[in-house]
Amino acid sequence: MRGRHLPGMPLKYFMRKSISIPIYGQLVEVYIGELALSKAGKIYSCLDVETVKSYEGYAAHFQHNENKQSRFVIYFPNIEASFGTIAHECGHSVMQILSHVGVKVSPKNDEAYIYLLGWLVNQVAEAIKIFSKQKTTRDETPSITKNEK
Repeated sequence: MRGRHLPGMPLKYFMRKSISIPIYGQLVEVYIGELALSKAGKIYSCLDVETVKSYEGYAAHFQHNENKQSRFVIYFPNIEASFGTIAHECGHSVMQILSHVGVKVSPKNDEAYIYLLGWLVNQVAEAIKIFSKQKTTRDETPSITKNEK
């Protein structure tokens, strides 16, 4: 689990988007906003919400004990995440996903990493773009589905 520190308080709004990665049979959940982080903390009890909410971004891999299903979580405190922060956190998730499914990444074998990283960054950036168009108040909780454009 990793994150980068951002001073100040995040805005109070909520966004959650699930991104399916069919080629690897995995799911990435993107949470944006302090309310979203609180919800993630209820789902993933080992998530240290108080520490993570001060980060600029965060990525983690969780496994549900009941069904042994993995989830990869990315969190941003607000929709103003920079491209660098989006790529940074997606990079952590891609490494976690590839490690989880047994793909070894090296300088001679980096295409799986590079392709998945580019694809995931685009998916997350598009979700943020859609959310920012829908968001009209600080407390609004718009619904975003994986097929919405």
